[in-house]
Amino acid sequence: MKVQTRRTLFTGLLVLFFAGCQTEVQTGHNPFSCHAESGVWRDLPECRLYPIRRAESVSDSIIFGYIPNFLVKGNRMYIPDEAGGRLIVADTSFRLVRTIGRKGEGPGEFDQPLRLWLAANGWLWADGHGKGFLAHDTLGRLKASVKYKGRMLSRFFADEQARVWTSMPGETEGDILVFDTTSRVVKGIPNRFEHVPAARTEDLSRCHLMPASKNTFYALSLSEAIIRLFDLNGELIGECNLHNHPLIQQYFEDCERKKRTFGGDPDKVAFVLFQDAAVINENTLYLLMYYYEGEPPDICIDRVLVLDFASCQPLGTYRLLTPGQEKAFFQSLAVANGRLYAYDVLSSSFYVYALEAQPDH
Repeated sequence: MKVQTRRTLFTGLLVLFFAGCQTEVQTGHNPFSCHAESGVWRDLPECRLYPIRRAESVSDSIIFGYIPNFLVKGNRMYIPDEAGGRLIVADTSFRLVRTIGRKGEGPGEFDQPLRLWLAANGWLWADGHGKGFLAHDTLGRLKASVKYKGRMLSRFFADEQARVWTSMPGETEGDILVFDTTSRVVKGIPNRFEHVPAARTEDLSRCHLMPASKNTFYALSLSEAIIRLFDLNGELIGECNLHNHPLIQQYFEDCERKKRTFGGDPDKVAFVLFQDAAVINENTLYLLMYYYEGEPPDICIDRVLVLDFASCQPLGTYRLLTPGQEKAFFQSLAVANGRLYAYDVLSSSFYVYALEAQPDH
């Protein structure tokens, strides 16, 4: 593991309290704590969370499908409805507030909305699965439309100037492209990984882009265990390379074993390591990660790795339990109001977990 910085990032004293049912790791704040059943998983402290709620629909009428990204802001949830070609706005009790857009190819219409971003000005941005980005206000009125080329397969964001930041590795202008509301590329940022062959740039250098603060953002590699912090000028501030951590090494070794079970050319297979992520602050990320168990290796995705970016150290994991369900395959997550929301594609359900102790009633 390594962290390269061009400015000093605060690294606090890591203290591990691991006794009884409470585990805490502190770095000046409390990014990893456990008020539930605690244990150890692959030499990391683990907190095993039981859901406080499960929801299979919004207002008993809108059934969930493929949801690679959703948002929770305050008491509102923003959920893409890929099949319906619209955006769902619900409260955190999963009651419908409104829908935005409709299926189609006209102005303000979606083909297959998949990923969302709520900008500081209140505009809700969504990609149209190859059609471009659309921005609506909170009342559902179309405010902007941005077209792009290439494939947009990861998380994006929009800044205060209504510029859309995307990961499109291998493009002539750069690997991270910034579009204005006229669909013009106004900035291109290089973001290659030196060990990735040129022929695999498009699939192995793709990143989730997520703001870390008002002036910085993370580029989180989906496949390469590398996380970079940039400012909005495109200047690289720091890098966390997790390749040498035993947990990540085990994952890549399992991937190599899994390759041997595939037909065709195994060297053309791209494995995703981090399915989704939540930025807690400029120093702490929650990473929804893949791992393997058993023999032959069986893919699992029900653990959230808590990462301290400054030290490039995993602090622990949250195990997301799903009682009555043999296995879960969580596709996306969000953290808000002391709760972790996660969407399981196998049961087509949202699960809600309390990250803080709940008051007795």
